[in-house]
Amino acid sequence: MLSLNRQKKLILAVVALCLAIPMVDMSVTALALPSIKKVIFLKGISIQWVINAYILSMATFGIISGKLSDIFNPKKIILLGLFIFLFASIGSFFSKNFIDLLFFRAIQGMSGALLGAPAIKFLADGTNKDFLSKAMGITTGFAAISLIISPLLTGQILKYLTWNYIFLINIPLVIIAILCLLKIKIDHNFNENIKINISSFLFISLFLFCIVFMIMEGLSNLSNNTSKFVLIILAISSFILFIKCEYKNSNPIIKTELFRNIYFIASCLIIMIIQIQALSAIFWIMYLQICLHYTAEVTSFLFLPFYLLIIGSGFASGLIMNKKGPFLLLLISSSILFLGYLFTITLLPMKTYLSLIPVIISGSITFYFFLNTTRFITIDNVESCNQGIALGILSNFRQIAGTIGLAIFSRIISSSIGKENISSNAYEVNFYNGFSEILKISVSLSIMLIMISVIIYLKNKKSLIEHVTYK
Repeated sequence: MLSLNRQKKLILAVVALCLAIPMVDMSVTALALPSIKKVIFLKGISIQWVINAYILSMATFGIISGKLSDIFNPKKIILLGLFIFLFASIGSFFSKNFIDLLFFRAIQGMSGALLGAPAIKFLADGTNKDFLSKAMGITTGFAAISLIISPLLTGQILKYLTWNYIFLINIPLVIIAILCLLKIKIDHNFNENIKINISSFLFISLFLFCIVFMIMEGLSNLSNNTSKFVLIILAISSFILFIKCEYKNSNPIIKTELFRNIYFIASCLIIMIIQIQALSAIFWIMYLQICLHYTAEVTSFLFLPFYLLIIGSGFASGLIMNKKGPFLLLLISSSILFLGYLFTITLLPMKTYLSLIPVIISGSITFYFFLNTTRFITIDNVESCNQGIALGILSNFRQIAGTIGLAIFSRIISSSIGKENISSNAYEVNFYNGFSEILKISVSLSIMLIMISVIIYLKNKKSLIEHVTYK
């Protein structure tokens, strides 16, 4: 860091903050849900929608934010996102009822999307290719520190103040990011004269909204058949209209050549699998409490190494990529994750905390390895004018896959548990069986990761050999 000039330090600081802000927001809100539920009276609406509103909005605007960062200077998009997030955080703080809170949470999700793909695009534009992998490691490493700090702050706020104050935690981060951003100047040519097809944006947003909403609620949980029918028709019709608008548009939002790029497709598949597996960590925590009878406080302490390893992997990913390249790191990471799940499922019958150690270590070490390598491969193999939309699509696939994974895993657990009035011993046994199934699925997904990693590793190696031979 000491050898970097002031401009690059500011860029790293801004991107780290942009990555940290949504992480902090999700973390503190999830911890505060029980407190919010006690204060706000709900009528047939799940408190989980305080989280879902954010995720739904972020997934809806992910592709749009990526495309905008290809057309306009990403600095402008990030600045817009920061100001909107500031407004939404203040609005959430002053919310007096559940509807107000949901509205501002949705606004926060939209602004969170404006801090995602545009921030990575901003990092790519503001640093040279040789430094990009290190820059990704530095920014994700510092951003991950929020995973430890934000729960501690939230605990103190909920102890001495009301839940509203948790939405003020991000405000200092937002203000610092704005001040740093205003001091940065990147001299790049952007296509700001390109005409934006508003209809395409609206139709793709509506399509994504319908898809993610249906996954969140589950078709079987929607109130009636009419609701199911309306959502399906809206999704299909909006997608058809989007394709029609794209066909006529000289500058489509999503260019078809992206999906002819094997590296981009592989990155999308990898990030989807990783996000599904990452959400299985929720059930690791439940396993410790339900089957091993640990208290919430002890469980939090036992997962502290998990967060520390995630922070370390954020920093290490950049250094390893810079020395060994992203493709070899992907292959190594896939193998480590597979072994972690395999050892855990083998040791699970022991029913001790030690049986989870392999998957905790492998999952925490490799999370940012996968995240940063897929981002780097996407940037490295996509033209500069399409990098924003490619990163936006990558982010959308991650959000949607996470929603699908959580829905599937929750259904497995609920199906295994069965009736709500069963004995505590039967509940424990049934949860254990469902958890075992989740681990088996994760092992299968790890095998898929290895296969994808091998394919693109060999293809890249072949391309390098052909390039050297040609020269």
